[in-house]
Amino acid sequence: MLHAVAAAIVLVAAVWQNFWHYFLHGGFAQPPPTSTLLQLIGFQAMLFGSLLLVLWVSTLFVKHPADGNNAPKAPKILKALKFTVLAFVPIILAAFALEWISTELLQKVFSIEPAGQDLVKWLQPGTYPLSIRIMLMAFALFEAPLLEEPLFRGIMFRGFARSMPPWAAMAVSGFVFALIHVNAATMMPLWFLGIAFAWLYQRTGTILAPIAAHFLFNLVNLVLVMSGLVG
Repeated sequence: MLHAVAAAIVLVAAVWQNFWHYFLHGGFAQPPPTSTLLQLIGFQAMLFGSLLLVLWVSTLFVKHPADGNNAPKAPKILKALKFTVLAFVPIILAAFALEWISTELLQKVFSIEPAGQDLVKWLQPGTYPLSIRIMLMAFALFEAPLLEEPLFRGIMFRGFARSMPPWAAMAVSGFVFALIHVNAATMMPLWFLGIAFAWLYQRTGTILAPIAAHFLFNLVNLVLVMSGLVG
């Protein structure tokens, strides 16, 4: 539980400076120069690589003596992945619906034009060379699921679930997961996704289930961005 609280505090503190500006208007008004972006990618790769090693070592075995009755079920990998693929369709449809509702509320009720996500802007043709955009796509497809799922589900959700009902642990860890992305239009859908990914973890007993769902979600979004349907 203490590890989960500490992780939540550190993550929220990391985005709190100028939070509302980023939340409503985005982090970058214009795409940063290629050299700056490469520095950001290099630093992030080193930091996340180190964290990833620690997180994976700490979540290799789903069962933990302190988990009690809220411990995820013993994993059956193939069955879990099949279940994840079937559950993914209603999950992603609900997430897209929530994003549309959020955008409509911001625009028509609060007269706020929500900022697009920085990564979506950076992936637009002509913004960066193809090699840079391929690197960004690889980060979205692999880095985010492999890092965020052990962190938010493997440590944070499991930590909260030791001292509160599973549904509450899903809601709290999902909220932090959404908050850390600092985007008004995606706050509701990402909160829902955080809850859904935690439910998949709890339901299947393996961290591979939310990793697979996260990968599929990012893949669908990348296809939509590259096809020009989202931008």
